[in-house]
Amino acid sequence: MTDSPDSWLDDHATARWVRLFFAEQGWALDEEGPPDDIAARRADSENDLTRIELTSTLTPDDRRAFAGRKNTLAKDITAATDIADFDAIDMRIATLTNDIDAQEKVAAARILAAKAVSEMEARRAGLAPDLDRGTLLYVNEKAGKIHVDQGQAHSKDDYTRIKAACVKFMTMADQAEVYGTYVKNWAATSAQLIVSAVPAPQKNAVATARKTAADAAANASQNGDFAGAKSKLQAFNAAGHAGPGFDFDAAVAFVAEVERLESEYGAKLAEIAASGLQGVGAMKNEISNIRTQGVTNAQIPQAQARIAPLKIWVDGNLPIARLTKRMDKSANKLEPYRNAITAMENDRSNARWADALSKLTAALDERTPLGQQVASIVTDRRLAATYQA
Repeated sequence: MTDSPDSWLDDHATARWVRLFFAEQGWALDEEGPPDDIAARRADSENDLTRIELTSTLTPDDRRAFAGRKNTLAKDITAATDIADFDAIDMRIATLTNDIDAQEKVAAARILAAKAVSEMEARRAGLAPDLDRGTLLYVNEKAGKIHVDQGQAHSKDDYTRIKAACVKFMTMADQAEVYGTYVKNWAATSAQLIVSAVPAPQKNAVATARKTAADAAANASQNGDFAGAKSKLQAFNAAGHAGPGFDFDAAVAFVAEVERLESEYGAKLAEIAASGLQGVGAMKNEISNIRTQGVTNAQIPQAQARIAPLKIWVDGNLPIARLTKRMDKSANKLEPYRNAITAMENDRSNARWADALSKLTAALDERTPLGQQVASIVTDRRLAATYQA
């Protein structure tokens, strides 16, 4: 330690802090440092400048601009000859650091906003096929506005607002999807109603009323008023076009239930119907038959009663049907195999799905003599078919 009043000049960190403080306050600092003080200040400034990184999150324009400022500072550090020069350089380095930090925050907000916009677009693409005209226009308008704002955004607050708008869009999309499903089922049900339940002299009038209701709903949904749009359609439902006792809302709900059934079980049912299992072809059009019974024949309770048994039938038969891909009629010449298939079909016809699957699995198990024989026959048959082709 020393009693010299200027001893702080020997401590470079303290000296730099004092100089920056005086510079911030606009005060003059009378100092005379040792001969090596310029070299020390130069080394400190160079170290501070070296620690400044330009990350890939910055835009190319920002990186070029900041790199230019760094290069200018590096030249000025080399050229500096007195303490005052380094005071000004240190202030510029601090300013550059703050500017980069600010732009890093903007870049982080921009990345989050871009991710939110991408998710919004994916959501919009999934909605489009099931939306009515008005809802589609409303959704596209909202998405378009977000894209315009994204193109004009510059600040962290701009990008934060874009991300918030995307979150709001997602909530709106959920509402649009619910309404879109209702419209889709309403359209199918009302069209079927006119065909099957409205007396011939009234069909044109009811068709006109249906179009009027659909247009009114589209006008409301185009403004994002999904509740109001639904009420326009429900007004048509309540008009009693099919005569007293016909519950249109129940019919719409039934159509929605059948749509879910088709979505979840339609492909599975087709796969079973295409297999070699006995009697499955008769079930090929079961979903269509259920729809017809409920809507066309106005027997919704009876049609609904067929849905649960159909699901059970599909779930039970599907693993068996998939296993039949390893079967071939050419193996029927083996009596043990024929007996196993007969037993399997007996279990299956009595809804003993697990037992039927077990018997078929055992008959095709290539670890057993019977399974090996079946595999050999099937392979030979298929190779022969390939060569003949």
